[in-house]
Amino acid sequence: HAERNNGSHPVVTREVEISRRFRSPVKVTFHETDRGVLERSEGVTLASRWAGGERPWEAIESYMVAPDAKSLDVLVETMNGAHPFSLHFVFAERGGALKYRQGGRIPKRSSGGTGLYPARADRANWSGFYEGAGMIRRDAIDGVVVSANEARQADDGTWLATLAQPAYRYDRIRDQLLARRDHDVESMKAIQLDLTSLQAQRLKNTLLEF
Repeated sequence: HAERNNGSHPVVTREVEISRRFRSPVKVTFHETDRGVLERSEGVTLASRWAGGERPWEAIESYMVAPDAKSLDVLVETMNGAHPFSLHFVFAERGGALKYRQGGRIPKRSSGGTGLYPARADRANWSGFYEGAGMIRRDAIDGVVVSANEARQADDGTWLATLAQPAYRYDRIRDQLLARRDHDVESMKAIQLDLTSLQAQRLKNTLLEF
């Protein structure tokens, strides 16, 4: 059994035989609880579980139905089932309308929890998931949508990213998008390959002193 702050939980043991080409098969033993496969390293046992591994058929249905969506609003709702992977979707209509929505299935962690080890026992529990309609969705701001792995908040104020990128990358992309209204393939390539760092610009005078 695995002992947690809310009691004792059963451990299931299973053995899997892995076939190998031109080599003899290998048998691997797994120990797991309802939180996933147990892995032991440096005297600590952790549970590893893919949050997006639940109900994969819903994602397949969403991807198959999405091309037939008749409007952006319908498309955004259709993608509620696209939860196995944490992806950022930007949808556009020929008329110019833009919408953003985040896909994925992110654990709701106890107050103050980050998902990083080590964690206090009272902050290690999952209390559900952000998924489907509970994931972030937003309209374009000033006619543009930016996705740069920045920190995003769920409706209840929880930060959904464990190690989000600082805002300077987001700000740089947004500035370039707003610089003109006639973007084409070449201008988008230039943005993709842009090396300018707003962070470096803010720090250079301080760093150059050394």
